[in-house]
Amino acid sequence: MPERHTTVEAPVKQRWESINDVLERLPISKTHLYRLIRNGDIPATKLGRKILLQEGAIEKVMGIPITSLANDLAIAELDKRLSDIENSITEISKMLAEKER
Repeated sequence: MPERHTTVEAPVKQRWESINDVLERLPISKTHLYRLIRNGDIPATKLGRKILLQEGAIEKVMGIPITSLANDLAIAELDKRLSDIENSITEISKMLAEKER
């Protein structure tokens, strides 16, 4: 009897994000986001009371290249951190100058 081979494709692991995650990183209103979900423009699922969106789905709908968005967000985060560090250095310098008086 010939040996039978079966090919099984492993399911792709989907990543999900909350409404708040999307709102924190994109310039979109909560109302507009809920409208896109309600109209079926963005794939979403409900887990208990929480609505979860497929990661990257909103960028596809809005026509934003995900890699470009990720780069822009990374640069903005680095700029913010650099600004925080500069502010901390300024504060420390002021405290040291006052302490020397």
